[in-house]
Amino acid sequence: MTLPDQHLFTLQETGNILFGQPIDGQDKKYVRRVRRLVKNKLLIAIKDGTKMYINRQTLQRLLSENNEG
Repeated sequence: MTLPDQHLFTLQETGNILFGQPIDGQDKKYVRRVRRLVKNKLLIAIKDGTKMYINRQTLQRLLSENNEG
């Protein structure tokens, strides 16, 4: 899977990349999943005040691990 050409992704964008576009149009469940991944230290987040971002390298690493095994 190719990622969009940007360095940082919001939690909503990260959820859509990892889990696909939601059928019901609700991104909140995917944002909660991404927050749990950050809390369990499976994803590294960059915090800016109350907002969190996931960098491109972290997503590429996670996606390549999922494709390998």
